[in-house]
Amino acid sequence: MRSVFYLWVCLLMAGNVSAQKVATVQELAQWIDSHYKDSALKVSAAYRWVTENISYSTEKAFAINHGLDKRAVIDVAFERRKGVCENFAAIFSELCRLMGFRSEVIEGYTVQHGAMDEVGHAWVAVNMENDWYLFDPTWDVQYRPAYKYYKMRGDEFISSHVPYDPIWKLLPFREESRKRGAIANNYKDSLEIFLSMDSVSKFRSAAKRIEADRAKNRLVNANYKVVKGRLEEQLQELQVKDYEKSVSFMNEAAEKMNDFVDYRNARFRPLKSETEIRMMLSGVDGMLDSALVYLSKVDRSEAVLVYGTGPAREHESALRKKLRTLEAFVNQYFATAANEREKLFSQ
Repeated sequence: MRSVFYLWVCLLMAGNVSAQKVATVQELAQWIDSHYKDSALKVSAAYRWVTENISYSTEKAFAINHGLDKRAVIDVAFERRKGVCENFAAIFSELCRLMGFRSEVIEGYTVQHGAMDEVGHAWVAVNMENDWYLFDPTWDVQYRPAYKYYKMRGDEFISSHVPYDPIWKLLPFREESRKRGAIANNYKDSLEIFLSMDSVSKFRSAAKRIEADRAKNRLVNANYKVVKGRLEEQLQELQVKDYEKSVSFMNEAAEKMNDFVDYRNARFRPLKSETEIRMMLSGVDGMLDSALVYLSKVDRSEAVLVYGTGPAREHESALRKKLRTLEAFVNQYFATAANEREKLFSQ
């Protein structure tokens, strides 16, 4: 159980942060971080500032928008001092992050008076004191300073807040076991693995968890589509990067061969040693091999829309053929008597 007394002490010691005139989230985070040494006081000061200085807005401009830039979600609301749950959560989470805490904005739905709210919601998970805790600054605006949704554990929070991604329930015991202590759920280790993943793996694993979760409703289904859409976007971006890397390697190979052709057209002038001449084509095979590796990655992409690599493979094949021709010329050149080599440039 949380210590109510300790919470009150933290909030009282945090002082009147709302009186500070700050222009940016970064400036506020620096101010709090420099004025409080205790980690709990830093978090409580940030929470108090958000709940006292950001007012809830019903303007359409502040409605949750999955396509909005994350920076804009924070900066616009911070400047105007108003926003919806997404803005409250994003600002508080960013303050914590800037002060060195691991923090994540969690999206989900809420249950009030036994019924699910038809509008999605956002809150925050913060890692402090070697554990994860949940915060809802939006709801706590009405309860300040006697906050009800500050630094809560998952098994307390779940009665009113249900995350779309089940991993953020932070339950110490598996839900299906029903009985406390039946089957332990090491959510901390699961989160360590999840948060260490690259963005594609994160969206992929989140989609699998949401799909497998028993809780299916309109909001969960809509979020599942959003996650799948983001996964597709990430896969498309990764595919583009792999294709561009392949093209880059082929361009590098072509440039190196063109430099050699220019030198050959100059009849190997100025003079270079055999080793130096052969080095001019050294590494081209490896560049083309790397190009094929990235083209294979494109072919194996899980994206719905996959780039066609046929033309690129044909280009690589042509470059490889050109390389063999140039290598054959070099071999012939050095196998020919020195006084006969000049004739090779005219063939």
